[in-house]
Amino acid sequence: MRFIILAVVGLVMGIATVITGGGAGAIYVSVLTIFFNTSPAVATATSLATMLPTAAISAYLHARSSNVNFKIGWTMLGWGTIGALIGSYFSNDIPDNDYNTLIGIVIIALTVLMIIKKRKPTDVKSEAHENKNKKFLQASFFGIIGGLLSGLVGTSGTTAIIAGLTLLGCTTM
Repeated sequence: MRFIILAVVGLVMGIATVITGGGAGAIYVSVLTIFFNTSPAVATATSLATMLPTAAISAYLHARSSNVNFKIGWTMLGWGTIGALIGSYFSNDIPDNDYNTLIGIVIIALTVLMIIKKRKPTDVKSEAHENKNKKFLQASFFGIIGGLLSGLVGTSGTTAIIAGLTLLGCTTM
């Protein structure tokens, strides 16, 4: 029965990754910790290991359909890698009970940023000529937050990346 649950969660995670361009690491980590009594550190590492092939396939399929902004993507990837290294280094220092609180706070903060951006009236002309340095800094910030989330708690960092892409004016499709 345990194998069936893991297989179903893995299937859902893979489908979610290909459809949305992001992972379902938080779901996978939650399933491993809640239903399989796995420590958050082991669940995090397991989730990250299983996401690698699905994320690679998803990235390829989206790039093939011209749905990738490579300039922003490479910036976020570079800073995300640094964030993941830092997060992984400190992941064992976070008490097990604080993992869910940390994820919740970050997700709420990113959601608030996205709501503010969507509610704020924008001038299309001024956004088109937005300062390149500002976009680089924003992409860097959200990349490092995504990497930290990935390294610390085993999510794909998708929440931070999607929030960043939304604030940078990228469309969802």
